[in-house]
Amino acid sequence: MAEGRSKALWTHTSTVIATIAEVHRDRNKRPEPFSPIDFNPYIEKKKEKKPEHKMSMRELHAMMPNLPDALGRAARAKARRETKAVK
Repeated sequence: MAEGRSKALWTHTSTVIATIAEVHRDRNKRPEPFSPIDFNPYIEKKKEKKPEHKMSMRELHAMMPNLPDALGRAARAKARRETKAVK
């Protein structure tokens, strides 16, 4: 019973805190608004996914230096097979 009351009080308190934080929020630094969930210790927050690392072509080539040759050979072999099949 005490825990239920504590949760209810935190719901109220987190709403007040979120309102105050929203009034003082710098919209350039933090474009997304605050919500009571951000301040309520009883609500579990969803874990955010880490952004995927986007690799540049140089990084990709450094990892697999023979890849363009292998792809080129496979494409040439496929083209030869297709040409032979047409004749």
